[in-house]
Amino acid sequence: MSEYDKNMVMMTRVAWMHYIQGMTHEEIALRVGFSRSKVTRMLAKAREAGIVEINLKGAYRACVELEESLKEKTGLSKVIVAPSGNDFESTQVSVGKAAADYLNGCLCKNDVLGLAWGMSFKKILPYIKDRSALGITTVQLMGGVATSEFVDPQRIVSQITNRLGARGVLKSVPVVVDSWKIKKALLSDSGVREMMEKVSECTRALMGIGSAIPEESSICRANVVSRGEMLKIHESGAVGDVIGWFIDAEGKVIDTPMNERMMSPAPEVVKQIPEKIIETSGLIKLEPTIAAIRGRWVDVLIIDEELAGAIDKRL
Repeated sequence: MSEYDKNMVMMTRVAWMHYIQGMTHEEIALRVGFSRSKVTRMLAKAREAGIVEINLKGAYRACVELEESLKEKTGLSKVIVAPSGNDFESTQVSVGKAAADYLNGCLCKNDVLGLAWGMSFKKILPYIKDRSALGITTVQLMGGVATSEFVDPQRIVSQITNRLGARGVLKSVPVVVDSWKIKKALLSDSGVREMMEKVSECTRALMGIGSAIPEESSICRANVVSRGEMLKIHESGAVGDVIGWFIDAEGKVIDTPMNERMMSPAPEVVKQIPEKIIETSGLIKLEPTIAAIRGRWVDVLIIDEELAGAIDKRL
């Protein structure tokens, strides 16, 4: 430093008071005899001059950077990135905690929350808080499965409802029925009809996203479709599914023999829900997640850091 620069000294002094001593703009203004607006301008100039450099550190820095990058690239209203764990199980727990934390904070009075099911939803359950004072209603978005060693979907939906202290509009119906006639008969049931009609009142929906690879598909592993059927669906261009609707790389619904027998709400009804929250994890979900973004199936995306990084590179 070759000569005394009064302005640089004052900017440094003001920056020290604010960033090191933790003083507010108003406190600094009183101390140095400037207006509050001048203190604000000086702090901005201190950053421009290189006097102040912001260097964020910590385990969540990369997550925050990915959140901002993905939000800008996708136009989603919110992206939440949780740290990836040492294995898939711990990654699911990390994302589950993040999803529960978001849900606990975003729910409002008289919200109607649509709930799908997925293998990862049981990781959300322990962290859900009671919200009985809000008068929330939950609505089942997907039918269940008769037997599965991997997931008990209706039980998980029921447990989330109970943890929230919500009123549940739930009905025991399959994901897919054997024929259109059976579907028509089920829709004539008042309870099933109420459940389907209530979907149009949903203010939010919490959903997972499935893979279309037979070995990785929750729907296939839950015996909703056979491996052979799943292979044909995958070969027809499906990359994943959202509440049972198989979608291609652009997020468009694939025409499958299952479609007319599905007991899930119609895609256009789901897409009209104001806030669609998708929670998923693992690199196997790369293609399905990108497809869901492109198809506007999601508004709030909650994923792990590794998956977020892969999506960020792809987009």
